Amino acid sequence: MPARARFAAGLPILALLYGCPGSTPGDPPPTARVMAVQASPDAPTVILMLNNDVVTRDLDFPENTTYFTVEARPVQFWMYPVTDVYESVVDTSAMLEPGQNLTFWAVDFLGSIEPMITIEDLTTPARGKTHVRFLQLSPDSPSLDLALDDGDVLFGGYAFRRSSAFVPLDAGVYDLELRVAGTDSVAFDLDPLTLQAQKIYTLWTRGSAASPPVGGSALGVEVLENN
Repeated sequence: MPARARFAAGLPILALLYGCPGSTPGDPPPTARVMAVQASPDAPTVILMLNNDVVTRDLDFPENTTYFTVEARPVQFWMYPVTDVYESVVDTSAMLEPGQNLTFWAVDFLGSIEPMITIEDLTTPARGKTHVRFLQLSPDSPSLDLALDDGDVLFGGYAFRRSSAFVPLDAGVYDLELRVAGTDSVAFDLDPLTLQAQKIYTLWTRGSAASPPVGGSALGVEVLENN
């Protein structure tokens, strides 16, 4: 299913979008684009902050923000539970390069939650093609393959936190399944998925493979559109 996107910036975000006071008029600073994903199955609703600016006040699992444009410079990410704004659940820093597209992920179960950062190459796919990458972010799942139903493996042997580069595929409708890596054992069967020409997608595993699932969310796949 398509990823649910949130973006609820307050007034302080303007400094990130348009540069800091004192910027030379007519010579804007270089920028980068940032997205955030709440991928921890049992973490609470969080407030996302970038430096001292609130990006969104209600990011739930497995939601993501849209990309937002910020000045290319060192940044600090924080996620705070909405119930306790004095105790962050995860934080990390990054150096944003001009023109970069970066995603900040909060991954693993709450007791061992940690940050993960990916860099996206959002070059437009060729005519008739789509670009797809795969991330395995289900903390208690075995290594997994993403494969065509009863067919070839597209991404094989993905342990927790492993991510692929974007790969070109023919645009069209795909019947996909998660398999335990190297076997025919199906862990999750996706609904038919339409991948449109010249679009870019991230497919990521979410939830828990345990029974009952940790956090109440069973193993599945989220589809995030990157452009």
